[in-house]
Amino acid sequence: MASIVLKNVAKRFGSVTAVDNLDLEIEDGSFTTLLGPSGCGKTTTLRMIAGLETPSNQGEIWIGDRCVYSADRGDYLPPSQRKLGLVFQSYALWPHLTVFDNIAFGLQIAKFSRKEIEKKVDQIAAVLFIGELLKRFPNELSGGQQQRVAIARVLVMEPAVLLLDEPLSNLDAKLRMDMRAELKRLHAETKSTIVYVTHDQLEALTMSTRIAVMNLGRLQQYEDPMSVYHHPANTFTADFIGNPKINLMPATIRPASGGVTAEIGEMKVTLAGAEMPNGATSGVSVTAGVRAEDFTVSATEQPGTIRGSVYSVLPAGSQWYLKVKLANGTMVTVTVYVDLGLDTDDPIWIGAVPERVKCFDESGTLICRR
Repeated sequence: MASIVLKNVAKRFGSVTAVDNLDLEIEDGSFTTLLGPSGCGKTTTLRMIAGLETPSNQGEIWIGDRCVYSADRGDYLPPSQRKLGLVFQSYALWPHLTVFDNIAFGLQIAKFSRKEIEKKVDQIAAVLFIGELLKRFPNELSGGQQQRVAIARVLVMEPAVLLLDEPLSNLDAKLRMDMRAELKRLHAETKSTIVYVTHDQLEALTMSTRIAVMNLGRLQQYEDPMSVYHHPANTFTADFIGNPKINLMPATIRPASGGVTAEIGEMKVTLAGAEMPNGATSGVSVTAGVRAEDFTVSATEQPGTIRGSVYSVLPAGSQWYLKVKLANGTMVTVTVYVDLGLDTDDPIWIGAVPERVKCFDESGTLICRR
């Protein structure tokens, strides 16, 4: 196992900066996800770690105690010497080889004995529950089974780091859920250092120990999944993480006894323990963020709520998504977990859970974090 450290790393393709002065430290044994929209630099970052892309003459990359790239010293270690395992979106299995031979291929190239190969293949096949598939060919396997074979082929070589580039994107929704559970269990059992690239926030939230959110080649936030979700560093992260999307609304915050009062339209919410930015003593314009599940909902007026009308009701099995139109014309999305029997144009009263309200300044940076 090994840690990974990137120091001031950049990658440019002509006039386009794919990765911009990235500093990132991935802990030994962690499951770190590089998350962001297409073109944010996450795959380029993974490829620089792997040695498939070379940084643009700046920074350093360390894997464990080895410097695999240094612009200042001219160091560069080729991919074959970095002790990495790579799994890509395409499984790239040899169609004419059995599952056993696909997994054993690297061991055979490395001149392991037949007995050692059989032992290692049987062990990794047991871990990934594909022992009964070893005599089959790839075209006889489901997509999930092929994915497990591709992972087994890499893990059998005992890499210091496992790099996964959107490996589940070709699978259907149910199979992706199953494979997330398999990958998380695999990480718990092997204690491998895993770097996982995806644009799917649900994959990042459910599997990772740490998430590195990226946008336009820059690191936006690097924390554990629940910190990224509940305390997004800026409006980009807040808007990118979460389904339904967070409700971002203009608001004003003012000093209050024991904290700050946020005025979101007609709604007033006291944020206990929060502080005004830069010691301000009067109202400050902010953007308030409230996730759909962080509203209280009532069919009758309650203290601390404001009136709106139901624009639409979207049942989703275990929950209902309500589009609510407020008196000032603002549209918000609210999640409820019981059927309130609401219909289009019905009146509704909503309030915000104070400890879940997030405030962002004019630059989009989170403030008033408690």
